[in-house]
Amino acid sequence: MQKKFLNAIKGHSWRYFFAVGAIALIYYLASQFAIATLTLSSEIYPMWPAAGIAQVALLLFGRQLWPGIAIGAFLFIMSAPAASIGTALISAGARALQAWTGTYLLQRINFSAGLDRLKDVLGIVGLAALASTLINSTIGSIIVCVSGFSSWSNFGTIWGTWWVGDAMGILLVAPLLLTWHKLPKSPTHRKQIAERVIWLLLLLAIGWLVFCSRTRAAYARYPLEYLPFPLVVWAAFRFGQRYTALANFILCGFHRRYRPSLSRHRRRTPPSRSLPARQRSQPHQRPAHRPARQLGLRSQHGAIALVRRNLSHPGRTPGNFRSQPRSLLEIRASRR
Repeated sequence: MQKKFLNAIKGHSWRYFFAVGAIALIYYLASQFAIATLTLSSEIYPMWPAAGIAQVALLLFGRQLWPGIAIGAFLFIMSAPAASIGTALISAGARALQAWTGTYLLQRINFSAGLDRLKDVLGIVGLAALASTLINSTIGSIIVCVSGFSSWSNFGTIWGTWWVGDAMGILLVAPLLLTWHKLPKSPTHRKQIAERVIWLLLLLAIGWLVFCSRTRAAYARYPLEYLPFPLVVWAAFRFGQRYTALANFILCGFHRRYRPSLSRHRRRTPPSRSLPARQRSQPHQRPAHRPARQLGLRSQHGAIALVRRNLSHPGRTPGNFRSQPRSLLEIRASRR
């Protein structure tokens, strides 16, 4: 697919610029979507899907399109209130360099987008998700500390959160896009169709029960998070890589889009991917009296939502958020 695309844009500069603009727009929208929708924090495995999209774009269409990632990242960083052009340029270059390096390393081992071989799976895990993400996390964390958005004592925490976010984004988004960029042949046998439909319905039902049901509080001491695993194994043995990647993505979406009911009694402050809001809030300070840039939230909208929540519950303090009810009766009393 990469050779066909490069032959198509060869000698047609407008096609190249159109492809670069399309990648920049997709990267920008994916970043904004992650900030507005995904409730990520360092306590629940942060994920940055734009990293996976950037990796797939260069794998499928060629490393020559890296300016699209840089432009999209630059526009996203500049959308922050207190962003500077210098930090935005460096951070955008780091994100483009990360995707370019991951693509280069995978092409060195003759990577196949279908993930049909063991070395393809190990390559995208080891080279793309674990190795290439060291670039962006290191450069971004240094910029955050040098710019004064956070102290050097928090460098390890910032670096770890950033690295895990990019790695999880590649591990969850890249396999899904790589295996589904070509639609598979639709099954013609009724038994095959029925099996896939039953599998999908069970996956959605169990995912909702484990991660979204309000009755989650009554079963807090039971490891319900392991219930979807047999369905992932079912997909791996019966349907192949496509449906396995789809199952992982769906379950991750349940876990990140909806929080268990017990987590509503906790105060979780997600770290921001935009440089001016990278500093995490301190647990002993009331976040309602802190400026939006220092809240450590992913956007100004998150800061406003947190302030409104604190104003609507004036009796709550950071200490009250940390004190968790130990029994079901206390949980019900706190909800009243």
